[in-house]
Amino acid sequence: MRLFGAESTSAVRPGSSIWDYFMKSTVVASPSLGNGVVYCGSWDNNFYAINIKTGDKVWEYKANARIHSSAAVGTNGLIYFGSFDHCVHAVRAKTGGRAWTFTTKGPVHSTPAIGPDGTVYIGSDDNHVYALDGATGSKKWAFNTGAWVESSPALTADGLVVVGSNNGRLHAIDAKTGVEKWSYVTGGRIVSSPAVEHDGTIYFGSLDKRIYAVHGKSGASKWIFTTEGPVYGSPAIGADGTVYIGSDDGNLYAISGRNGRPQWQFQTGFFVRCTPALSADGSLYFGSYSKKIYALNSTSGKIIWDLITTGEIYSSPLLDGEGRLFVGCVDKKLLALNTGNSSGALNSSWPMKGQNAQRTSAVSPLVLTIATPPVTGPVASRIEK
Repeated sequence: MRLFGAESTSAVRPGSSIWDYFMKSTVVASPSLGNGVVYCGSWDNNFYAINIKTGDKVWEYKANARIHSSAAVGTNGLIYFGSFDHCVHAVRAKTGGRAWTFTTKGPVHSTPAIGPDGTVYIGSDDNHVYALDGATGSKKWAFNTGAWVESSPALTADGLVVVGSNNGRLHAIDAKTGVEKWSYVTGGRIVSSPAVEHDGTIYFGSLDKRIYAVHGKSGASKWIFTTEGPVYGSPAIGADGTVYIGSDDGNLYAISGRNGRPQWQFQTGFFVRCTPALSADGSLYFGSYSKKIYALNSTSGKIIWDLITTGEIYSSPLLDGEGRLFVGCVDKKLLALNTGNSSGALNSSWPMKGQNAQRTSAVSPLVLTIATPPVTGPVASRIEK
């Protein structure tokens, strides 16, 4: 591990290991968090629950094929994820027991989103986006995109499910009815999962090497930014609206959400396919196929520290509220690292993959609180009737 610039003021060294959990095969899924437990699947067909403090296994659930999908943690005691066994799995958070499975007609790369009413939305390589009852797994609706859906859905504050497809379109679907409201055409497959700003702007990448910003209500283009490689990665959004996203050209980009102009870029030397995690202390964490995990200053793009791993990083990092960073690695490990000074995720519309540590992928409406001074004296007499 290399530390750049000033020494950390933390009592623990940033990037130092807390624990490693060894799985039996590659880890490309991104960890999720709930009730003091980290949840993550592996290509060994197993889904694991790991104690956040000790790294000990709490339980293990076996699917019938590799797990690429990350999990979404519900408020109802269930955890949802997909598998290459063509199924969407719902597992009980406390015991790892199966609650239900829903069978599609293709492998499930996609990570679920959870609506405010508990509905689970997920894509499948059978070309469909599904809405499932979170309690029973029964199908509410299915939307056929005409091509694989490897992208993961995101939910807007005004009731849309937005998701990419290998047909090159971003689809906006009514969350209740499954009826398409609009679609936006790109020049390549969309594997990237969208991120949603409080104002409704939707950001995503395409394998046509571009990053897009579109208006959520209409699907009209806001801006387009061109990179030098396919964009598999998904965005995170800063508190000031800056969009952070990686490309196969090896760069992590910081782009103005307002006008699409670059703020900075950081070259890793290899593919960047994970979603960065933004910390409340101004740090940014991500990994690369360069077999490194990086901590950058999110304002300047300057490196704070990096950590050499023994495998590529596809998994998107997860921040908890106690200075810990969790990320999967192709070398079969789930890593728990000290960040040093992090106090948890940034308070923004979309600070990490899936919007939050539970990966539910739903943006909340922005609520503005306006302080009203007390009305006294002569002013009060004027407003009384």
